[in-house]
Amino acid sequence: MAYTESQIINRVSTVLHDTTQAIWSTATIRQGIDDALVEIAGYAPYIVKATVTTSAGTKDVDISSVTDLLEVNEVEFRIDKDPKRFRRFEIRQSILRMDIDFEPDASENVRLYCAKPHVLSGTTVNTLSPEEERILIDLVASRLAINKAVDFVDKVNVGGGRPGVEMQGWGEAKLALSLKSLRNL
Repeated sequence: MAYTESQIINRVSTVLHDTTQAIWSTATIRQGIDDALVEIAGYAPYIVKATVTTSAGTKDVDISSVTDLLEVNEVEFRIDKDPKRFRRFEIRQSILRMDIDFEPDASENVRLYCAKPHVLSGTTVNTLSPEEERILIDLVASRLAINKAVDFVDKVNVGGGRPGVEMQGWGEAKLALSLKSLRNL
């Protein structure tokens, strides 16, 4: 459906029955969203092409300029050829070494196919599918509920019941379903 950031925050608040955000602030929900975006990317990453350049006389390429990088899936060197020329590679910290039997010239482009966290920002950027949005909402709500349940430990509840235990149970059940959906992506 391509929800906006504020629509996702409102949906999380609705699932938590906290539409006025009296218990969970926008900032708290936003932090939960950021964490869940990285978690979702572990199962269904957002794949982005990035271009870095070579230095003369070395097969090593600095990839530190690629922000939010989770993983490099493929490396294409001597780009825009038909067929594409994908190279074996290894990464150590922020250096990618291509498995090639020649030394590249200076400033040749290397195309990286990168796995990154999904993006949800403002009203225009949302890289999630509708299914991933649903999972995101449930992941955030369940984790926030579980974390809040700790606040009710050893508290006397005037209205009866055990809100901390009930909130934790609800959160854990919802989290289990969300993680199952995530694994099925």
